[in-house]
Amino acid sequence: MRKRIISFTIVIVLMLSLLMTGWETEIRLQDDYAAAVNKDWILAHSDGRGASTMLEVLANVLKKKRTLLEDTTVTGKGIEEVRKYAALLEDMETRDRLGWEPVKKYFDGIEAIKDTESLYAWICDPAMNPLGAAPLVIGQSGQSFTDPTAYMTLLEHGGLCLQDDFYFDLNDEALMQVEMLNEVLSIFLEDLGYEASDIKRIIDENYSFEKAMARNSNILSQNEARNLSYSRADVQEAAKNYPILAYLDAWGFQDAAQYMMDIGYVNQLDQLCDESHISEIKSYLIVRYLFEVADLVGSDAIAVMEEIKGSNVNPENPQDKSLSDEESDEYRFFEEINKHTALMAAINQAYVDRYMDPANIERLETMTKNLIDAFREVIMEESWLSDAGKQAAVEKLDAMCIHVMFPNNELLDFSDLNIVPAEQGGNLVEAYFEARKASMAARGKKVAGNYDRSVWDPYDSMTNTLQTNAFYSPQYNGIYICAGIVDVPVFYEGITEEDLYGGLAIVVGHEITHGFDDGGVRYNKDGSEREDDQQAFNDRADKVSAYYSSMYLFSGSGSYGSGAVNKEAIADMGGVRIALKAAEKLPGFNYDAFFRKWALVWATQRSTDAEISLVKGDPHPLAYLRINVTLQQFEKFYETYDIKTGDGMYLEPDKRISVW
Repeated sequence: MRKRIISFTIVIVLMLSLLMTGWETEIRLQDDYAAAVNKDWILAHSDGRGASTMLEVLANVLKKKRTLLEDTTVTGKGIEEVRKYAALLEDMETRDRLGWEPVKKYFDGIEAIKDTESLYAWICDPAMNPLGAAPLVIGQSGQSFTDPTAYMTLLEHGGLCLQDDFYFDLNDEALMQVEMLNEVLSIFLEDLGYEASDIKRIIDENYSFEKAMARNSNILSQNEARNLSYSRADVQEAAKNYPILAYLDAWGFQDAAQYMMDIGYVNQLDQLCDESHISEIKSYLIVRYLFEVADLVGSDAIAVMEEIKGSNVNPENPQDKSLSDEESDEYRFFEEINKHTALMAAINQAYVDRYMDPANIERLETMTKNLIDAFREVIMEESWLSDAGKQAAVEKLDAMCIHVMFPNNELLDFSDLNIVPAEQGGNLVEAYFEARKASMAARGKKVAGNYDRSVWDPYDSMTNTLQTNAFYSPQYNGIYICAGIVDVPVFYEGITEEDLYGGLAIVVGHEITHGFDDGGVRYNKDGSEREDDQQAFNDRADKVSAYYSSMYLFSGSGSYGSGAVNKEAIADMGGVRIALKAAEKLPGFNYDAFFRKWALVWATQRSTDAEISLVKGDPHPLAYLRINVTLQQFEKFYETYDIKTGDGMYLEPDKRISVW
């Protein structure tokens, strides 16, 4: 049976797997490129468990991280502290034996609060309050909107059990969440020795205080946030008698100069924390600690937390279901370590030092520069871009920072990280608090300095180099090639130019294109909004939307809603165009090998249910569409395989939808 993509009013009848459809008849490259290239790969992964090339890379990285922990010849303050933390994390026998015992003293400290004075003393003392729990806490830090050379630190409310609107609209979903949370809180409080009457009081008081917080706080829009910058004096004036500066200083933020906050909420702190609300605040703090430490105690508490979370699998990434049980355990284990940026930075440093060859940096930097140069040519060729738009886009490209594998690890300082191992009386709860303290200390030191977007901050969890990923950051106008993707089969030592440009280069080109998609095209190199060419871009993007939303994928899949996969589809096409443009300058380039590599990068085997969940919730097109629809847009693809009218892969030139 020959599979084909018929026309712009597209009907795609492509297989989810070879096993589902049968492969007695050979599939031609010209009819279904993805299936033809990946046939042998799919048959080799037909054991009933999903698989993909990117998951293979992830599995390889997980194995290397485990080897790193077990190889004691790899030394250094950072990795040694990670090993101590990892040992405590994996010692379930001790965690079960200790249960809630390590945290009882912190609940006792909360119960000892009697008035506003003792409340404020407790909030501002990291020894008594190692989580920094409070009605106002330190949020993320980033580039100041008003001074691009400075950091700005967000001050935000201390967290809520429910989303804000649920406190005022108890619909069925809200009532279901409340019932589940009440059950979990009751179990934990009973385990801690609270009587039934106190359990009910704590739950009721917590919701009462959270409702007051939700009522008085607002989510700042991006435009509102751009106009806000508060000094330390502004913050204290807004907080009145609430000791916000003492709290900031206690956590090492005494030299942070600029803050962003919802000033209306901060103005209410005095009233929220008056004597009449002390009991409610204490209940709120107890609940904050319960949910923060429940994953750190015994197996029973962990089981309860897993129930409230619904699943161990990330619902936004159904590919996780394709990991083996052992790989899933490893993934979750290292994610627990990554909760603390000090630990994350330590294991990342050891990993890149051990496994990443600095000689590959130059090659990947050259590749990325070639892609940027190629995109510059693409921009200048685009007739839909105005001259002003071309100039702004080129300026943005020229200012783009390139980061390859190695963060600026010379900034690391693990002197504040001191984990006490079990043999010296340590436990996971105290280790968690210690790692949090060290991570906060590193942030405090960072925000005291100047903001430099050219620096790859090793403590930034958003730019974790052990992600199996490459990405573009609009905040830094930077392209990042993470160490976690520079592995077999995407990358290998001595990789050919064709495999490099057909795989990792297209991925990087995809990410560069995100700086110029329907969001990125609105911003110049400094992050300021501009309107030139927005409508022209939207018109072209609408064609992508119409193309994908008209597809018949497979029985039961549903269809892509309008614009559901626009950004990622546009970026895929942009990545291929940029890589092809760069490849033109490489002598003797083998385009067959180039296109095959792109197909193999997205080789995928999943169940029908997994594919349906991706259609409903993943902003990326399904893997076979990332191959076939993307490659259909380029004349070089047609030339390479002599694709003609009547072939399944043929799409008339006037029906092609590539934006860039």
